[in-house]
Amino acid sequence: MQRDSGKWYPISGLRLLSSDSLGVRSFSIFVDTGEEKIIIDPGLDIAPLRFDLPPHPREIERFYELKSRIIQYLEMADVVIISHFHHDHFSKEFVPMYMGKRLIMKDPQRNINFMQKKRAREITDVIKDYKIADGREFRLKGAGVKFSRPLPHGTTPAVVLSTFIETNRFKLLHTSDISGPVEEEALGFILETKPDILILDGPALYINKKHRDTFLKNMDIIFEKLPDVKLVIDHHTTRDPGWRNDLEYISENTITFAGYNGLEDQPLEGMRKILWESC
Repeated sequence: MQRDSGKWYPISGLRLLSSDSLGVRSFSIFVDTGEEKIIIDPGLDIAPLRFDLPPHPREIERFYELKSRIIQYLEMADVVIISHFHHDHFSKEFVPMYMGKRLIMKDPQRNINFMQKKRAREITDVIKDYKIADGREFRLKGAGVKFSRPLPHGTTPAVVLSTFIETNRFKLLHTSDISGPVEEEALGFILETKPDILILDGPALYINKKHRDTFLKNMDIIFEKLPDVKLVIDHHTTRDPGWRNDLEYISENTITFAGYNGLEDQPLEGMRKILWESC
C-alpha cells in the first residue's frame, strides 16, 4: 500500500525524547499544549545482556546523554504520565522529581501482575497524590487526554495503557508497549481515537517474528481507516537493526524517534556485537 511519505515533522509542541533508535531502551515523549507541559514515560534502561555481551561503552555514554535530556524535560513538565511499571518507562531515581506535578498513571493495585505491583511501590512509597488513568479521560490545560483500558504487553503477563492527547494542533496516540498492534483491543483503541500522529512500539521482531503477519494486516486496516495518519515506530521493533526489511512497505511510510530528531537510527543494543567486535 503506497502512502504519502512527505516530510511532516518536526511539529511545534512535540518532542520525541528518548528511545531505542536513539540508543537506549526507552519510549519517552514530551507534549507542550501551549498551556501545560506533559511528559509520558520518563524512563530509560540498558539491557544487561544482548548476544551474551554486556553493554558497550557507547551504549553507556548514550544512556547518560539521554538521561540528562529526560531530566531536562521532566523538570519543565507540569504533568507526568506513566503507562506501566517497567523501568524503561519510569526510572526510580526520577520519582522525587514528580513532586509538585500532576501524576496520572496505571492503577498500581488492580489489573496488574506481581512484579509490576512491586515496582509501582517505588512510586507510591514516595508520591501519595496521583490519579489512576485506566480507561479514564482527563481535561488538562490546552488538551484532552484519554487512556485505554489495560492492554496486553505482548505475550508477557504485564499490561499497559495507551495515551491519546488532543490539542488544538494535533491528535496524538502514544501506544506504549502493545507490541503491535496485534491484539484486537489495541487496534480498536487506535481506530476509535483516530490520531493524526501514531507513535507505535511495534512487534519485538528481535525475539521472534511470529506476529509479523498479524501486525502487517492490522497496519493495513489502520492505513485504510486513517489514510492521513503520520506514523512513528520505535522501541521494541527498532531493537532489530534489520526491522525495515522485515516490515516491507511499512518502513517506507514511517519515521523513528531518531528520524524525527534529524538523526540516523542508532539502535546500539542491536549493534552491540558489532560494536564489541570493532574494539
